[in-house]
Parts: sequence; structure tokens; C-alpha cells
Amino acid sequence: SGDPVAIATGNDGQVLTSAGAGAPPAFEDAGGEATYVQFPATQVASADANRLDDYEEGTWTPVLSDGTNDASHSTQAASYHKIGRVVFYNVYIVTTSLGSVSGGIQIKGLPFTAANVAGHYQSVNVGGYGAGFAITASEGMGGQIGGNTSHIVLNLWSLTTGTIGANNGNWSADGQGMFQGFYYIA
Repeated sequence: SGDPVAIATGNDGQVLTSAGAGAPPAFEDAGGEATYVQFPATQVASADANRLDDYEEGTWTPVLSDGTNDASHSTQAASYHKIGRVVFYNVYIVTTSLGSVSGGIQIKGLPFTAANVAGHYQSVNVGGYGAGFAITASEGMGGQIGGNTSHIVLNLWSLTTGTIGANNGNWSADGQGMFQGFYYIA
């Protein structure tokens, strides 16, 4: 009907409401005035792990690399949303030349360093689009983010051999891919 529907009432008289499908929830004070959650421009994170007090979004520049040598790019687009300790990211990268890139390949430049948890690697997915990969029909491109790092190590998943590290021979000079995922930070 368009009228707000009460979802919950807090001790301070505010009511969490929803105006229906597609409308963001809002807190209404006793007079029906909507108020929204707003985070400060500079994070003031509390020590309370159960308090949502940190939100940030932005862009970063992804670089295909072997860790030392960088490829040349025509497109380097990436964005992130950080909510507490979780960073959600999207990457679209297009190379024009691999230059001196050799051996294992990675996408470096993640906006935050991953949490260092022993034996815990965070998965990365190619989503929506990939081209210029020198792989077989039974293989897929993916990756992982290791602890205390700020890059994505690219991997191949194979029906016959499982997961192996991707290398410069698996990414063509005109390779391109969309990657997304999330990871935890310290």
C-alpha cells in the first residue's frame, strides 16, 4: 500500500520500518520522521565485534603481475565495499601485453591486506566473463587470497588434476576477466 510497515520497535521509541519491496529500511522516531544509519567519514571502529560501526566503499587499480613484473593494460577497473571486517570486491581487467611477466600470475593491488589465519585461504571466482585464457575446455580460472597478502593468486581448476597455479602461459597478451569475491581483513 506504500504505508510503512513496522518491523521492530526499539527501547528508545524508534521503529524500524519498511515501505515495501525495493525500499530501504529506515528508523522512524515517535513523530514518524525517518532516520537512516550513517557511518562517520573516518572510521571509529569499536572493540565490540558485534557492533556494525564501519562501512566504506571505493575503487582500486588491479594489476596483472607475476609479483615483480607487471603486464600492460587497457582496462583496470575495480571497486570494493567494506562492511566491518569483510571486503566485497569486483574486478575487470584487460591486458594488451604481458611484457616480462613470467611464472605464476596474480592480480595485485587489493585495497586491504587479508587477515592472517593459519590454513585459511579465501576463494576468488571468475564471474560473468573471461577471454584470452589459454586453458582447455575442462579447466576454469579462479584464485585465492592468502593470509597477510594484498593480491589474488590466480589458479586453474581442472576436472582431472584439481587446482594448480595459473601462469603466464594461461593468460594471453589480450586476456581479460571479471573477478569477484570477498575476503576478511584483520
